Amino acid sequence: MPNENDLTRLMDLREVATALHVSPHTIRAWTRTGRIHPTRICRRLLFDPVDIEEFVRASQATRTTSHLGTPKAGSSPIDTTGQQ
Repeated sequence: MPNENDLTRLMDLREVATALHVSPHTIRAWTRTGRIHPTRICRRLLFDPVDIEEFVRASQATRTTSHLGTPKAGSSPIDTTGQQ
């Protein structure tokens, strides 16, 4: 049986939308098109924070130029701690 520290807290649709600064509608569209992959529990869409970080990194890597600059080494693009 896994201990409590081994379990990852999944993010819900609104948390992911807030973290990525997009609307919940955009997250649903990205899910429909296969850009991100949720875990479905009943009708809820839940997302692993590690998968969301990988999605952000992959999206940043495909950009050729950015007016915002590049993130600092070791910085996380989203807060996965669940704390505010």
